[in-house]
Amino acid sequence: MAAAPPHYPGLTLGPLPVGRINARLGTNLVPGSVTVSKAAHAHIAIDHPLEYADIMAALPGLIANPAFIGQDPKHPHAFYLLDALQTAVGSFAMVAIGFSLSPGGTYQVKSAYGLKAYQFTSRVKAGRVVAL
Repeated sequence: MAAAPPHYPGLTLGPLPVGRINARLGTNLVPGSVTVSKAAHAHIAIDHPLEYADIMAALPGLIANPAFIGQDPKHPHAFYLLDALQTAVGSFAMVAIGFSLSPGGTYQVKSAYGLKAYQFTSRVKAGRVVAL
């Protein structure tokens, strides 16, 4: 009999630090929790398998107390939170989160993965990542 396919449950990670984010980005985010949908969880596991375990273990802390914040001009409807984290592929962890609340009143993780030090430095030099 074939093994059952992996199950990637939806997760609630905790409250988004909207006060710090609003102060840094000049946004008006309202308080809300951050969730990872089943689809986003599967995306992280399948598309980023080498760092999956490290990233998933770090996500609650990364959401609660990120060291850096950034935005990609190609993705104006989302922002990302970052912190130092040694993974199989890099020295930083990044989680992308949508600006809009879901119908359930939560902020949705879009993706999460590791960054190499040079990728992080490049984003800082370009002004796309700043200390939070």
